[in-house]
Amino acid sequence: MGIEIERKFLVADAAVVDGLDGTAITQAYLLDDPACVIRIRRAGDRAFVTIKGAAVGISRQEFEYEIPIVDADTILAAMNHGRQIEKTRYQVPDGEITWEIDVFGGADAGLVVAEVELTNDNQVVPRPAWLGAEVTDDPRYLNVSLARRPYGDWRADDSPPPSRLPIEGLGDISLADLLAQGGCPLCRLRRDSSDRYLRALLWESVNDIGFRERLTAGRGFCRQHAHAVLAADRAQSGGSLGPAILLMSVTRTRLAELRRLPVSRTRRTREAVSSASRPPDCPICGHVAEGERITVERLLARLTDSAWRAAVASAELCLDDLLRIWSTATDRRVEHWPEVAATQLARIERVVTRLDSFAYHSSHDRRHLQTDSERAAADEAAAFLGGGS
Repeated sequence: MGIEIERKFLVADAAVVDGLDGTAITQAYLLDDPACVIRIRRAGDRAFVTIKGAAVGISRQEFEYEIPIVDADTILAAMNHGRQIEKTRYQVPDGEITWEIDVFGGADAGLVVAEVELTNDNQVVPRPAWLGAEVTDDPRYLNVSLARRPYGDWRADDSPPPSRLPIEGLGDISLADLLAQGGCPLCRLRRDSSDRYLRALLWESVNDIGFRERLTAGRGFCRQHAHAVLAADRAQSGGSLGPAILLMSVTRTRLAELRRLPVSRTRRTREAVSSASRPPDCPICGHVAEGERITVERLLARLTDSAWRAAVASAELCLDDLLRIWSTATDRRVEHWPEVAATQLARIERVVTRLDSFAYHSSHDRRHLQTDSERAAADEAAAFLGGGS
């Protein structure tokens, strides 16, 4: 295990790498989640799988393992759910540090970025003449962000600006992105986290005997994710072999439970049926719940900053998630929660007012008085009560 402490800059003069030998890199992401990122990388004639934890400031845990290059090539060639990053990396020594300069290709052609790994958060970084603006806190320049929206798709008139929220790590970047997209941020987090974990599960865990044993011991997937794992594999590979392997032993276990049930009324019938009816320990639900817990904790911790407080106060939280955050905030006596709660209540009151106006203006002689805002109120109320992104 290592701790990655890194800063990132644009390169103002790419001639700094002229004449240097570089290493061709191709990489893609198996998992992109606020709590964890899993990357497959081919660098020259070597390949690695890297697991990165949640960031704290400019630091985060990093685990990297070398894998057979044929395995990396197979994974990269088969992945069709996420875009690959192509770049050439050059090493430029500078006193006690070494700059890693990435010249991107493919859909990111034209982007040149310099990174430097530090020994501590306060280490002074030299500023050579070829170095441009620092982009450590700009989420667009993260490789994982480029995999979602390549540099070639940016345009001067529609390129998203760096977050106006003060960023203190990768977790803040993910949270700012959730808040910026509209809708309930936690609903979106659950959907995105579930989708990413399903893809990673199908790539990594189908042939993992230990995972299948844990899945069976936990009695499988919940109702939602039993369908979702099948749909994900069909969308990803066009088949269903992976889910069939995972579901086979789970179904056999549940069948054994049914066979043990009494077929007539006895003193233990109700207890046995109740035991067989208990929800499974779904691994996808467990992963999503952990990501949600981390996100809520970070969200509440950032309320000390006025910009973050305003962003959370105006977020379109659904009822369930508002109550979840409300409960955690009051249990922990979060200082600024009353201000956020009051703004959330005012938002919901405005929806109710517009619903009332919409109903009043729906008679034939007043229909011309309806506004777009009133017509949208029913959708906003449904999103508040029923969730969704």
